[in-house]
Amino acid sequence: MALLIVSAVSSTVTAIVAVLVIFILNTLRKSKNQQQELLKLLESVQELTGQQNKETVGEIIKQSESYEVLKAQVDSLFPSIINLEHRLGDLLESNVVFQENTTNAILINNNTQLGRIQNSQKK
Repeated sequence: MALLIVSAVSSTVTAIVAVLVIFILNTLRKSKNQQQELLKLLESVQELTGQQNKETVGEIIKQSESYEVLKAQVDSLFPSIINLEHRLGDLLESNVVFQENTTNAILINNNTQLGRIQNSQKK
């Protein structure tokens, strides 16, 4: 009878161990599948990050080129502005001289006309 009990216990323990082994193998398989999925996800993230980095670098290069073009345009404006400032100063000076000459001509003309009127009244 003791042998029968030992045999029953042994069979039960063997069954429990078999169930535990099956459970552990199932868990390991699921874990391996999850690891593979995580690895695929990680690879996808790395690929997307690489693409994003390339696009970001491309945009930075475009912005840098645009900045250089704009800077060159702004730099080329300064000599034009200085030239315009000098030309406006010359024009202002010419206008002042013209105004003075016109005022003098009007005064001379007025004096001449006044002299003629006075001469005609004396006669």
